[in-house]
Amino acid sequence: MSVDYLAFTAKGKAHKAGFVPPPITFGQTWKQDVGRFGYKQSAKYDSGVVVLYDGGGQDMGNHYIYSGQAITNLMTTGTPPDKIVAWHMGKGHVCKRIDLAVDVKDDEYFMEDVKNAARQGAYSGSARSTSLIEDVKTGGATVYMGKRTSPKFVRIYDKGVESGQGGLWVRVEAEVKGLVAHGICKAIETNGLVSVSSVAQSVICDVCQFKTAGWLLAFSGDALPIARPQFREADTEAWLLSTCARSLARYELENPDSKIIERFMLAVETLLFDQ
Repeated sequence: MSVDYLAFTAKGKAHKAGFVPPPITFGQTWKQDVGRFGYKQSAKYDSGVVVLYDGGGQDMGNHYIYSGQAITNLMTTGTPPDKIVAWHMGKGHVCKRIDLAVDVKDDEYFMEDVKNAARQGAYSGSARSTSLIEDVKTGGATVYMGKRTSPKFVRIYDKGVESGQGGLWVRVEAEVKGLVAHGICKAIETNGLVSVSSVAQSVICDVCQFKTAGWLLAFSGDALPIARPQFREADTEAWLLSTCARSLARYELENPDSKIIERFMLAVETLLFDQ
């Protein structure tokens, strides 16, 4: 799981006059740039961080934008996402948006299965609309679940194609805004990034839950309930031989074309080989 976007707004007397730089190492240099979203000016750092300011007389404060690339750049210089969140939350700033990404790699069926399910409307969750965009030139595709204007919105896309790195790499990304986004940042402030993985899966599955084999292996949900294994060896063995085996068998019977058992065994063999 990764944090792929952050946006905060800071208001107050200090932010009315102009750009207020925070004590976070955003980069070595920055330049003044044009504004957007109603702001007249912006400061753009070499790391990719953008700070919007000057609301033209309106009390809009400063708006801080961290793209996925900016977050990656900051991490290489010792500023991970939880540090960014902690500083803003400590100052009483409001999180306007956070994107949480879950990557699925080395599953050749995942994207195609999701695309087919989306076309058929074979999913559950709060999303009331879905759209699919395919790039004929690159072969990449993006599935959008829900409305972009809603507090929670999910996109599923070929990250390998989008990044130019290739390979079997699909990213499932939740774009979260408003009170929900601020609540997630409060959790990060309190518990660090360790709490975000389960939050990301919960948010994504609240918007959409597919019954494809790859999705059920990557995310937890009601479609394929599997009890959490205990830490004792005997309990774990019992769980594997009962609940897990039963769930796999049921899914194979209901979806004979999925080859779920064959794919599951291949995944196990790959993990054993990597040890």
